[in-house]
Amino acid sequence: MTGWHGVALLAWLVCTGALAQGQPQAQAYAQVKMQTQGEAAWWLGFVDARDHAFLELPADMKKCATRADVLKRAGATKAGTVLDGPYKAEALVPRGARLTFGVTDLEGRYSERVLPRVAAIVRDDEHPKGACWHLAEAGTEAPGYQAEEELIAFGTLPPRRLTVRNAGNGWKSYGATPAQAGADARFADMEGAPPAWRARVASLLPGYTQVYGQGFEAVLSRGGAPQSLTLIGAINDGPGTGGKGEAYNTLNLIVYGNDGAPLYGSGPSGGVVANRSGSFVAQAVAAVDLDGDGIDEIVLRARYFEGGNLKVLKLIGARLVEIRQSAYEGE
Repeated sequence: MTGWHGVALLAWLVCTGALAQGQPQAQAYAQVKMQTQGEAAWWLGFVDARDHAFLELPADMKKCATRADVLKRAGATKAGTVLDGPYKAEALVPRGARLTFGVTDLEGRYSERVLPRVAAIVRDDEHPKGACWHLAEAGTEAPGYQAEEELIAFGTLPPRRLTVRNAGNGWKSYGATPAQAGADARFADMEGAPPAWRARVASLLPGYTQVYGQGFEAVLSRGGAPQSLTLIGAINDGPGTGGKGEAYNTLNLIVYGNDGAPLYGSGPSGGVVANRSGSFVAQAVAAVDLDGDGIDEIVLRARYFEGGNLKVLKLIGARLVEIRQSAYEGE
């Protein structure tokens, strides 16, 4: 399937690694409140190739098991197949809510859409993994409907137009070794990496063999102007001294500019930076105010060894904290 994967990273660069312990203020993924006092409910999702919207419900393990049973009984194995679930959409949104959602895609296009059904989507041709359930738009109930993903989208209830600060395609990686998958303009001699990036990661992942980074903007104070942030990361893609010596260790930092105060850190998987996120290569997707408090959340694409997902970071105090992640896509 396409869309959410965005810029493909080389599979040999990273592996999932062991999950490190979470920061004390991080919220549990499994039970994210749909709506709290004074905040809008929001969902991660996508708009498919036929212009139908799907919004992923936060994971509930009991409902996940039900979804798996639905897929098994239906015998659906083709990725993208959409099937009806046993739940009513009205039961999975705030009490009394109408099922008209605001949907803003990654390119900033906004529409109001009615999503009246709950659907399961097969995510893999051999192993039907992925999100437990999606709220789905009318028109997707036709037998054999295939959801071919196109664009990441964000759903809001009540409907609300979102300002999406798209991070674009500015992600760059520099390596000491050549790429293994043919010519790739993102990879060059390590000397091309900005010195500030290398200085940032050297003490935390001294054995790194790749360093990468990306600039983007986000509003970090109510009523404030967008501020320049830099995503900086590094990879140790073989036996070495990074972290505790694990191969395929990764490190991710978000800082003000190239050399300002750190807002976020994850990895290496050995736990130099305490975070529940494990070992992944990050790419900034967008900054967008999902909960309506006037401050942007940061959406990252996390790339693991053979798949990935989206992670949503929220500013709590002086740190960006992971508050939600989408379903894992891959093996």
